[in-house]
Amino acid sequence: MKKCLIAALFFALVYSDCAFAKNDVLKVCTFPMAPYTIQDSHRNLKGLEIDMVNVLLKKAGFQAEFINYPWNRAIEMLKYGELDILMTMSKTPEREKFTHFLGVSTHQKYVLFVRKENTGIVIKTLDDLTKDGYLFGIRQNFFYSDEFNKRLEKDKIFRDHFLAVAQIDINLNRVKNGRLTGCIGDSILTGYQLKNDKTYEDLRVMNVPFFQAQPVYFGVSRKINAEKFEKLQKAYHSLDEKGVFKEIIRRWM
Repeated sequence: MKKCLIAALFFALVYSDCAFAKNDVLKVCTFPMAPYTIQDSHRNLKGLEIDMVNVLLKKAGFQAEFINYPWNRAIEMLKYGELDILMTMSKTPEREKFTHFLGVSTHQKYVLFVRKENTGIVIKTLDDLTKDGYLFGIRQNFFYSDEFNKRLEKDKIFRDHFLAVAQIDINLNRVKNGRLTGCIGDSILTGYQLKNDKTYEDLRVMNVPFFQAQPVYFGVSRKINAEKFEKLQKAYHSLDEKGVFKEIIRRWM
């Protein structure tokens, strides 16, 4: 009888420890997009987003379980609580319905990427993007600016000058092959690709005045336990006051 009680107590302790450990793990979706996330040949992860979320979760007393899903699916998973954190999210009224926007992680600036011979084209307003023969690549379900996204939604003539895809590499290759006039991309992400991949050595960056740097956030599912979110909030504010996030950004940029 005594042996049975000891065995029962042992298994209870083991399973309670497992449950506690599982409760301390938050699911974080990242994408293999340098310098935000870089996966080496041994499948180890590093990068700007990885460093930022790891330091945040460690400070809050959690661990990260990194998963990789396409952006569109990750948004849906965050909405239904199948994902706890999605990095580098722009804040929109629609997303605020299912997302806690926890502090600013970085600032995002969109630019045009064009072939070297197209650097002379004049793009000063959104209407300049709709000139005859112009076709630009964009990402599906991305927020570029209030004005741009409203035009994209309501103005068919404007929308017909854009081709939306899931992955930025598709657009870059189409620009390279002359199938697109250019593509709109994140200056950090896409700029890093151009700098480190000789495939795109003939592409150039064009700054445009209608895209300004805008904050992006740690997106936390509203399905998360209130106590966990409070811990994340406290950890974020503590780290932000000490300049930890700014130091990580400086290191990668």
